[in-house]
Amino acid sequence: MNWRQFEFLVADLFRREGWLVHEGPGQGDGGVDLVLLTAQGEKYCVQCKQYRSWSVGAPRVREFLGALVAHGSGGPRGFIVTCGNFTSEARQLARANGIALIDGDSLLRRVRLVNGSPAFAEDREIGCPKCGSAMVLRTAKRGNYIGEQFWGCTMFPQCRGIRKYRPTPPQ
Repeated sequence: MNWRQFEFLVADLFRREGWLVHEGPGQGDGGVDLVLLTAQGEKYCVQCKQYRSWSVGAPRVREFLGALVAHGSGGPRGFIVTCGNFTSEARQLARANGIALIDGDSLLRRVRLVNGSPAFAEDREIGCPKCGSAMVLRTAKRGNYIGEQFWGCTMFPQCRGIRKYRPTPPQ
């Protein structure tokens, strides 16, 4: 898979998760490959790193921080997605600046979830759209959706990120 196909895959994944996705022009995109919008109009930027054997390091996270400022995302809100992994320095820098990191293993779990594959326990740990932390299946106890299930951030109440729950169809 080349870099452009990887960007298409990531864009499709975010669309299937319920995001409105605007794709960048490709090379020369200023460090932002995709722009995501929530139903509430919040904007998140995405940088895709199609590295199979590389670890994405802190310099790439710093570059993305600069791209977020230049892109006017209203603060450091975004995702870096790779099919490889991240160094511990990159993870620390991203966490300190509100950037969610999606490595190859997390990406595979998310793809399985949106494709309706049977969910294993580790597949339920999908990333929060706001902070990137793991999410857990919860049931609404009040509001318009009482009794309905949804994915809620494990960092609640500090983070109130949620995602729609889409049950796996019977096989």
